[in-house]
Amino acid sequence: MTEAGGKADLNAILRSYLRDVLEGDGAGGAVPLWGVPLAGLEAGLADTRDALAARDTRNMGHIVDRLMQRHGPPEAQRDDLAIGVLEAQVRAHEEADPPGEG
Repeated sequence: MTEAGGKADLNAILRSYLRDVLEGDGAGGAVPLWGVPLAGLEAGLADTRDALAARDTRNMGHIVDRLMQRHGPPEAQRDDLAIGVLEAQVRAHEEADPPGEG
């Protein structure tokens, strides 16, 4: 998944990661959400939104490490990948706890 200039296609990596999370198989470092209680989903969504707003990727290190190893993007893209993982986590939490059901 490489673009011109030797950069990795982070969008493709993150789409794959999000699909893994939503399917709940834990592949590529994805954390399955299907077994998380509703209160946990709500708390996770709030925490992840806060982390994204603060661009705080410290808790995403283990996931980013696995994605870096699996897909091989250059180290220079690590921070962008980490922010993308946070964005994917927000989306996954929103999908797991649709509005009006929480």
